[in-house]
Amino acid sequence: MNTKRKVAAICFLVVSLLISGCGVNQPPKPTVSSTPKGVARGTLIGKDNLPDKNAQVLLCTANGDKVNFFTQDKTLPSTSSDENGAFTFTNIPSGKYCLLIFDGQTGTVAVVLTSENKIFTFEVLDMTGVDLGDVSIANVRKL
Repeated sequence: MNTKRKVAAICFLVVSLLISGCGVNQPPKPTVSSTPKGVARGTLIGKDNLPDKNAQVLLCTANGDKVNFFTQDKTLPSTSSDENGAFTFTNIPSGKYCLLIFDGQTGTVAVVLTSENKIFTFEVLDMTGVDLGDVSIANVRKL
């Protein structure tokens, strides 16, 4: 191999190593979520008009009169109401949602309805918070 070829081969090797980072671990590039997240909060009020304490609240998507048990990222977010009935969901992708209540004593799940027996729904928009206020669970439909 002549000298020009050796120099060209070494230059090629050096440039290749520089482009590839020389095998050194590069720090990961920060990723930006393509789906901004929002927050939903409210207070559960039971049939006795008192806060419903320590209730298991699940978030689901709603499409008209149908309940979809999984959100866009294939999970079913859940939280518990505190001693004042307050609950909060964070990092929610934008979309239309409904609430499910899980009764640990009976093992039943029920969807929260409006006073007109429609599924109670709400919408979360990009990077916003939704205050649902008092959410009555006096009217539910077992699933």
